[in-house]
Amino acid sequence: MPGRMNIEHTPEELRGMSNLVHACHAALGNTVSSNEEWYYTPFDCIYNMPWHIFIKLRVNVPAGFEGGTHIFINPLAPVELRDRVVPVLYDLRANGAISSDTRIAEECRIHPNILLYYKAV
Repeated sequence: MPGRMNIEHTPEELRGMSNLVHACHAALGNTVSSNEEWYYTPFDCIYNMPWHIFIKLRVNVPAGFEGGTHIFINPLAPVELRDRVVPVLYDLRANGAISSDTRIAEECRIHPNILLYYKAV
């Protein structure tokens, strides 16, 4: 298709994503219910979209207006989640339960277009 870059992930890239999903579930443990939502570029889309996996924690029971409106109140702030999960990830990595290549928190590199979904001009 015109304008569409064909991006195939290498086995190493797929293994890296798999390792990250595994690390997230390992850090949450078996006491927190969760769902995964996978997003990717539709087959007939002319633009590339980054694919990602959204891990939804099921930490509350919807009641009242939440059930009818599908507007859910998250009882866990992102900072609280980070403070709960990051130390566990370090322990899991130190004990060999997750990949030793997994970067955690401040170890992650942050730069634009890291997945190369578009050509920089």
